Amino acid sequence: MFTDTVKFLQKAIVFHPNEMYFLALERTETDPVRPSTWDLPGGNVDYGERHDHAILREIREETGLEVSHLDVAQVVTHYEPSHPYWLFIGHTCRALHDEVALSSEHSAFRWLRARDFLALPSAPFLKNFVAHTFA
Repeated sequence: MFTDTVKFLQKAIVFHPNEMYFLALERTETDPVRPSTWDLPGGNVDYGERHDHAILREIREETGLEVSHLDVAQVVTHYEPSHPYWLFIGHTCRALHDEVALSSEHSAFRWLRARDFLALPSAPFLKNFVAHTFA
């Protein structure tokens, strides 16, 4: 998080090393933000942190995966009065292996196709990102 009024969030569609599936993570049922919903690896960029280093760090922390071919697929800003101003960057990349080691933030994972992810409970901005990427 940058400040109370500006947030910089990144997520990644992490493709399986050999298949056309990508990784989805289920948030824990006690998570303070969107409990028990499906997520993508990623998170907030810390003030002063390079965005490309931040997304690689978040992927590694949440999944144990190293990735290659990191590309920006979507950039979105969103503002509503009395809410933080959001900058969102969505990335695509490919995992170097498929051995996922979840952090305590998530309770399960699945390798999915876009249509399967879109059918799961998830945040609208994530569904938008997935639909945009696979359009």
